[in-house]
Amino acid sequence: ELTKQYIDLAADCGAPCIRVFGGSTPPGADYAEVKKYVAEALRECGEYAKGSGVWVCMETHDSYCNANDLAEVIKMADTPQAVINWDIMHPCTAGMTIAEAFEVVKPYVKHCHAHDGIWRTEGGGWDLAPMGTGGIDHAEAIRLLASIGYDGAFSGEWIAWQPYEELLPREAAVLRQYRQEAYGA
Repeated sequence: ELTKQYIDLAADCGAPCIRVFGGSTPPGADYAEVKKYVAEALRECGEYAKGSGVWVCMETHDSYCNANDLAEVIKMADTPQAVINWDIMHPCTAGMTIAEAFEVVKPYVKHCHAHDGIWRTEGGGWDLAPMGTGGIDHAEAIRLLASIGYDGAFSGEWIAWQPYEELLPREAAVLRQYRQEAYGA
């Protein structure tokens, strides 16, 4: 019900997308069954969003970092308003290449998140890094998106990392460069 309220708010504001998450699979739960439950909720929200001009974008995140798992949920939801917010980094954390993830998300992608990182060799996990200096090839992702005429947004996501007055101009400049190279505009 809260997601439906966000759909209404987005429609009132003219925002084309809302971001939703499938969350983490509870310990001991059957992942296949959880995916069915998530797909049912996504279907209900997607059906609610029909005619509103709002896409319900489930992010490659949590238990759905692997783009194949998320695409399966999107297919099960079986409603045109349920689509993907491709957080370009997260499928890489699940062991996918940019190209592999793109092949899976391309029929459904309506929004993209961009942030770079460096893989920690001790203990695993990613540490945020300035765009273009980490292990995530956003230039490749943007070239692939350009190849399908993607015209959605690239939003940056850098939570509690660096002062925004430093971070935003630098990251925006790199993303603009990648976009110029890929789209020519």
